[in-house]
Amino acid sequence: MLWGGQRFWEMPISLWDDLIEVGLRSHFVVSRFAVPLLIEQGNGMIINVASHGSVNGKNDSMSDALISYSVGKAGLHRLTSDMAVELRDTGVVVIAVWPPATRTEGVVADADVFGDLSRWREPSFTGRVIAAFLATSGGPELTGQALVITDLASELGVTP
Repeated sequence: MLWGGQRFWEMPISLWDDLIEVGLRSHFVVSRFAVPLLIEQGNGMIINVASHGSVNGKNDSMSDALISYSVGKAGLHRLTSDMAVELRDTGVVVIAVWPPATRTEGVVADADVFGDLSRWREPSFTGRVIAAFLATSGGPELTGQALVITDLASELGVTP
């Protein structure tokens, strides 16, 4: 559970490990094996799903998030920008995207924590925005950056 107000000193270390494993290490491992193939073909794009929690941490809107969530997202943001530097002359672009509040199965299961979910987006919204982005010529000039999905949606005319 990502939510519920546990303080870091109350959180089981195994939960920290699980969240860092899924939220950060998995991105590294996939990229580690994908990049040689992308370099060989001369182009490609890695899109990491990050969060505004990567820079805002436990602010008012994230106050009930476990600290490992925001730390993992911050690590993912750093991974994205550092990978972009290492890949700058290879044709491989690396970006992060920040989805809006998303009505995932986990969020729905913990709806009592979140309250009204009517303004939250379905996961497919982020997918549709990314698909529209990939259909444009955008990319190389954005490498290393974090793109806000709602801003991209407005630019590209993608509606919820």
